[in-house]
Amino acid sequence: MPDSQEETTPSRPRGSGPSQADLAEIQGGDRPENSSTPDLSGVDLKGEDLSKADLRGADLSGADLEGVNLSGLDLTGTDLTRANLRRATLVGTCLTDAILDHASLQGAELLGATLTGADLSDVDASGAGFGGANASGADFFNANLASATFTKG
Repeated sequence: MPDSQEETTPSRPRGSGPSQADLAEIQGGDRPENSSTPDLSGVDLKGEDLSKADLRGADLSGADLEGVNLSGLDLTGTDLTRANLRRATLVGTCLTDAILDHASLQGAELLGATLTGADLSDVDASGAGFGGANASGADFFNANLASATFTKG
């Protein structure tokens, strides 16, 4: 038997809610610069208050963010691959270089959002509002933009 045993952390089941520690870390909005980015992949965040969250560079791939208010947040470099953002509010949100490949943005509000360099390929953004958004250099390859609105702000 080895002298020291490594402590293992059980993995969170996909689709489960975040731990209280995960939520406390992101909700305060004052994550130390040298801390690791939160792994919230596959979690159900419906109904959570993320208005002051620090999600820069977080892994939210496959997360359920339906109807969540993410307005004004800095989501630079965040991985939202296959995330459910239906009816989410992302007004003034910075999504620079974010990955939203295959995400659902149906009916989402992205008014004044910054999508510079974001990957929105294969996204379903039907009925989404992009009024005043900066989508310079964003990749909308094969995206469903039926009934989405793009107006100058």
